Amino acid sequence: MWKIQNTALHKDEDSEVNKTAHIELNNEIEGIYEAKPPTRLLPHADVQFFKTKKDEAKKHKLQRKQLWVRDAKRIIETYAQLSDNTGNLTHYVYIRRRRDG
Repeated sequence: MWKIQNTALHKDEDSEVNKTAHIELNNEIEGIYEAKPPTRLLPHADVQFFKTKKDEAKKHKLQRKQLWVRDAKRIIETYAQLSDNTGNLTHYVYIRRRRDG
């Protein structure tokens, strides 16, 4: 049982489970690029992160794509918290540095 699950998750990018996951992540990537804050308002590290083009992000393998989506969501959520609270870019950078360690 474990071997079947492990193979489905890690070895076979073309399995039905992974194809479905790729489709869902590709849709999330579309949404992320639509919700992405203006680049000029982001710290340098976030600007560098979003230099990855949408099509490039969609070409990643499943695990890398999942990590990319997770990180992108964190950036957008942090930016949204900032704009809801104070609109202060310095505050955003402070939150980002605290979150990332």
